[in-house]
Order: sequence, then structure tokens, then C-alpha cells
Amino acid sequence: MKEIFIRALSGSVYAFAIVGSLLFNEFIFYVILFLFVGLTVYEFQKLINDKSILPYVFLIILWGSLVLLDYKFKYYFKFLLFPTILTHIMLLLWLFKKSELIKKKYFKNFLSIFYITLSGFFIIFLTTYNEQYNPYILIVLYMLTWVNNTFAYIIGTLFGKKLIFKSISPKKSWEGLLGGIVFCFFAYYLMIHYNFPLQKKLILLITICTPILNFYGDLIQSKFKRLAKVKNSGTIIPGHGGFYDRMDSILFTAPWIYLILLIY
Repeated sequence: MKEIFIRALSGSVYAFAIVGSLLFNEFIFYVILFLFVGLTVYEFQKLINDKSILPYVFLIILWGSLVLLDYKFKYYFKFLLFPTILTHIMLLLWLFKKSELIKKKYFKNFLSIFYITLSGFFIIFLTTYNEQYNPYILIVLYMLTWVNNTFAYIIGTLFGKKLIFKSISPKKSWEGLLGGIVFCFFAYYLMIHYNFPLQKKLILLITICTPILNFYGDLIQSKFKRLAKVKNSGTIIPGHGGFYDRMDSILFTAPWIYLILLIY
């Protein structure tokens, strides 16, 4: 119970930094997410034993473009979604089979750029949907991700017995997964009831997709930690570990939500 309290407290601080900056000032949010993604790149590189500066160069270029370019030009960056989604699909396949490719130097650079840096870019790029700043899509995504992760953890800890993927993550259970989904739909009901400023169908679509995408994002990170033989990617966030531990779900989910928006 103490661990749950610590997780909730540190998670609340993290949530306040994200949502507060999203609503208060676009530029401040860009800066905060830049720092968070940069720290995630650092932790990820430690996990895979890589020290390339290329991901940081891409990070600076991409975030610089968001600050310096207007919305009309920012919109053209959506072509980066294609290699990002392909990288995610490759990682999904990697979950179910062994591959030595992950140990190659060039592939480590590839993952740091296309899995972490570009996925982080699409977190922030969701705010530029329809060529104007709109924080509400990303707020919905963050809220559902936090609800899902929190209640999947609580329900899984208290009632989890049937494990899903024991070889990769020995604590993830069907009970936890179902608990996260149920509470996401409860959050959806509250957003609709209190007239959240977003289309109901769009909120429902994000609600349906988020728990499953969160699950696979967390599972991919668990496999990286398993291979590195560590429990957490870092120690900077009490109760959570590192920034990669905190951002694994949203990193994987955001590009897919952006793809859904393009189709929607």
C-alpha cells in the first residue's frame, strides 16, 4: 500500500507538469516534454548499452522545428509517422521471437531515433492536429493512459493471478489488463458527462485503443529491461523508476493515435 501511495504522489506531480503546461503555455509544454524525452533517450541508451549522440541531434532538430515553424509547415512532418509505425510493428514482432539484430550498433541507433525520439515527437505533434494548437486530444490520451496504468497496476497487484506474458513481464495479468480497460471506460463516461471539449466519438475511439496500445508499449519496455537484467530504467521518479518507465506507454500509443486521427 505504501508503494501505491508513493506512485500516486509522484505520478500526480508528473501529471500536473504535463497537463498544467499543456493548458497554460504551448512553449512551456514543448520544453518540458523535450526534457522528458531527452531523459528517456538517455535511460534507453543505458539499457541497450549505446552512447550515440544522433538521437539527441534529431531531438533538437525536431523540437526546434516545432518552435520555429508555423502550423502550416509543421503539418508536413506527419510523413515521419510512416517509419515510426513501422518501427513499432517491428518491435511488436520482436516480442514473440528472439533476434540478435537488437545487439547491432547501427540498430541501437535506429531504435533510439525511430522508437524513442520520433515517438516522443508524435506525443507533442498531437497538439498540432488540424494545423492549430489544441491540447485536448493529448490531455485525453494522457488521462486515459494514467487511468489505465494506475488501475491495471492496482487491480493486478491485488487480484492478479492469470499471467499474460510471464517470460517477459512476470507481473502483468489478465485481471490487471481488464481492470485498466474497465476504469478507462469509467473515465470516458465522466468526460462525456462533464462535456469535455472534444467529440464524443473521438473520445470513445481513443478510449477503446489506449489500454491495448498502453499494454504493448509497456510490454516492449519490459523486454528491454529483461534483456538488460534490471527492474527499472532509472531511479529519478519515486515509485516508478525512470522516465522511460513512466513514458513507455505514451511513447508507443501516441503515434498510433495520430494515425487513427488521420484516418478518422
